[in-house]
Amino acid sequence: FPKDLMAEGGADCDGCHEHKDGGISRSNAATCANCHEESYRKTFEEWQTAYKELRAGLEAALAEKKKLSLSKEGKARLSKIEKDIRKLDQDGSTGVHNSQFTQDVLTKLAKEIQSIA
Repeated sequence: FPKDLMAEGGADCDGCHEHKDGGISRSNAATCANCHEESYRKTFEEWQTAYKELRAGLEAALAEKKKLSLSKEGKARLSKIEKDIRKLDQDGSTGVHNSQFTQDVLTKLAKEIQSIA
């Protein structure tokens, strides 16, 4: 994954994720507003909304393709796409880390699903 905007700007993980009780906290929209102007709350929420909408579209497209009688190759491609989606989900930020990159990958995966016959 390429660096996200915060890393490119010189922020490290501790800049957004506080250490609490021996663990690392999950950031939220308020975390962004602590360092940036209040409008960053909306940016955070927009990034997560875009991710959730793209993910929902992918799930629907996958479900439709799985109803079809696909070739072995088609099934293998769907399996790889599902694996790629899980990798993005493992990040846990729901699209906040590397937002544009993540959205681009999800869009590419959606096009790939549509190309499977």
